[in-house]
Amino acid sequence: MKKSNILHSLIFALVSLIFFSCTDESENNDSTPDMSMYEMIASEELSELNAVAHIYATEKLFAGYNKFVVALYDVETNELLSSSKVKLMPMMDMVEMGMMHSAPVDQPTVGDDNLYYGGIVFQMASMGDMGIWTLNLKVEDETQNISSTVEIEIEVMDKQSTYQGEDATYQTVIRRKLEDKTYIFSYYFVDGEPAVKSNDVVLTAHVMEDMMTFTPLTNLNVEWKPTMPSMGHGSPGNENPTEIKDGYYQGVLNFTMTGDWLVDLKISSDEMEYLNSLEDESHHSFYLEF
Repeated sequence: MKKSNILHSLIFALVSLIFFSCTDESENNDSTPDMSMYEMIASEELSELNAVAHIYATEKLFAGYNKFVVALYDVETNELLSSSKVKLMPMMDMVEMGMMHSAPVDQPTVGDDNLYYGGIVFQMASMGDMGIWTLNLKVEDETQNISSTVEIEIEVMDKQSTYQGEDATYQTVIRRKLEDKTYIFSYYFVDGEPAVKSNDVVLTAHVMEDMMTFTPLTNLNVEWKPTMPSMGHGSPGNENPTEIKDGYYQGVLNFTMTGDWLVDLKISSDEMEYLNSLEDESHHSFYLEF
């Protein structure tokens, strides 16, 4: 009888040990986020902070608004760090012209999952040796008053048209020069990519004050209208964008089928009109395919 009780106790202890070991392992795995849906841009050691930064984007970098995700890990514990301040600074070195400029940046903020989310509007693609994009990542630990900065060279591409061939240019960013300033407009899909549905889409609007300063345009009036050049029709149920924060305007574009879509825009303020491809074909429109 005693041997039976001892045997049962040993079996119970062994099962409990296996169960709790599996539970602990599962919990440890859950602490590391699944980043398989992102494109790895770079992994850089931040020696001053005893940390490593993994930089991701939702797809390969392109001219237009790119969503970025930064994951900071403690080198010793491999735990995510979320109390630092993260800053992105893109730089285009236009070698032959002997000039450099930055780009509009939506600086990263930490999410509930301890990852940092932000965005950059690349207003042009890389140009080989003639135009080189670099990305500076600065991470500050304000509690210890220390920081670490790394610089990486990145490749930014132009998206290519397929439906219309040479008759259409994939337009994800619009630059319009008026008087002595350049205005930059881009967009992104809230769900990540376009689909046959009513899509929540955010328009970004900035003015280039100088080579390093891009100020959000506020209090704009925005109208847009999607059409399919290859099919000759538009779509119902679209909603014009309204301002959700400085320089960012969210609306709805309803795509009724896959293919090529042209988005005509009218962007104005009480003082001036910045863009009007709704009424003037010489003005640029967004063009995309999916």
